[in-house]
Amino acid sequence: MAYLFQSTRHKQQRGDKAPWSVGWYDPDGKKRSRKIGSRSMAEKFARKVEGQIAAGTYDVNTKMTWAAFRKQYEETILSTRRPRTQQQTRYALDHFERIIKPTKLAAIKTATIERYIAKRQKECSGLGKRPVAPATVNKELRMIRAALRRAVRWELISKAPVFDMLKEDRPHPKVMPDEDFAALLEHTSAAMYPDKGPIPAADWWRALLIFARFTGWRRNEVLELQWEDVDLEPDASGLCWAVCRGESSKGGHTDRVPLTPIVAASLQAVRTLKSPLVFPWPTDERRLYADLDRIARAAGVTFPVNGRRTDKFHALRKTYGTRAAMAGIDQKSLMALMRHKSWSTTERYYLDAEALTAKAVEKVDVGPAVLRVVG
Repeated sequence: MAYLFQSTRHKQQRGDKAPWSVGWYDPDGKKRSRKIGSRSMAEKFARKVEGQIAAGTYDVNTKMTWAAFRKQYEETILSTRRPRTQQQTRYALDHFERIIKPTKLAAIKTATIERYIAKRQKECSGLGKRPVAPATVNKELRMIRAALRRAVRWELISKAPVFDMLKEDRPHPKVMPDEDFAALLEHTSAAMYPDKGPIPAADWWRALLIFARFTGWRRNEVLELQWEDVDLEPDASGLCWAVCRGESSKGGHTDRVPLTPIVAASLQAVRTLKSPLVFPWPTDERRLYADLDRIARAAGVTFPVNGRRTDKFHALRKTYGTRAAMAGIDQKSLMALMRHKSWSTTERYYLDAEALTAKAVEKVDVGPAVLRVVG
């Protein structure tokens, strides 16, 4: 319970006009006090502290500023994350600071987050006059939430605000038809780069596309694969293997992945000792997509997923995931192949529902009795 008192020193100096203070024990049993002023204000503050302790919302470190916390968070936590994660997190925290202008860390409540959401989703994106997409706002919210949850672990605040995510349009991943993929392989000669390597550009692209389509690896994972992590000598079970390093993987963990025969054969065709990388790309990333566009135009192929450039490579990953599901691979194995931590990610973003439904309908048995009547 909180209690009121006047310090001896203040009473000696000011007598009956001495300011009132409030004393209490925090949830950790530590004795605390604060000078308030008038008795009525002290009584009000005492009730507030008692209510916070009873409700579990008491903030231990009410003097910690947002700026000091962010500096500590970036130095101790964010600095250990991947460069891309660091960049995106700082971007999200910058938006939060610009809109909310937070001062004290303890002052950030659920209402603060709701105010941020309301203002942020009314802003226009940098690509035009369209409002910021709900997916973008949700991505920023997840990063802000991670930071504030760390503040709870550090006991700087008692609990993190509640984050209500915006509803997003459910994505509709589409598979690339085998005929379209075959056409891409037939027109890799349209590529211009890499133009100075030991492997012709057409062969380089053919091997890259086959690897991406039949492993489901992400673009960076493919481009950062090194020959020392590839074993093209079949093991006792007849499988070849490749290691996807945590430094390249989005999930940050290293996985040993089996390679299908078509992938192993394509790697054998481009095997060279000239570079430690399996797919060295010495020029600008924009030329990578420009070359892929040249191949697609020459083949008369339109990628099934439009939008960002990266979706062109992700189309092959989504095709791999859907084809694996259509082959009857169980959920746990499919998650392992896609290297996802949750099934919901695999199901929502990487499975073509229409393709799976069409495959399932083929298995529905009408029955001989019905066929006799229908004719």
